[in-house]
Amino acid sequence: MIAERRQEGCARFCYLPTGAITPRRHRCVPDKAHPTVLPHFTSLRYGDPGYGQLRRATDKAIREGADDGGEMGVLHDLFQPQRETNLRLRLDEYLRFGLHAGIFYPT
Repeated sequence: MIAERRQEGCARFCYLPTGAITPRRHRCVPDKAHPTVLPHFTSLRYGDPGYGQLRRATDKAIREGADDGGEMGVLHDLFQPQRETNLRLRLDEYLRFGLHAGIFYPT
C-alpha cells in the first residue's frame, strides 16, 4: 500500500502490512505489542456468506481493536464482539444451575 499524500490525515484502527507507506498511524496493527498479527477470513471468495468476515482464529488485537472494542474493518458496524459478550452475560444469568450454554457460528 502506498499513499500519495502522507503529510495529511492518518490511518486509524486498521491493519497495515509491514512496510506500507502511509500517513501516520494511530493504533494500527502490527505494532510493537503485536508484531505478528494477521487477519484470517472465513472466506475470500466474493458471494460466499462469510466473505470478508474475520474468523475466530484472528488475534484479539484485530477482532477487538477498534476504538469502541469492535472489530477492525468493514464489518465493524455489526458489533460482533460486543454482541457475543452481551449474549454470554445473559446466558449465564438465565440458565438454571448446572447447565452450560455455547455459541455456535453458522459461517
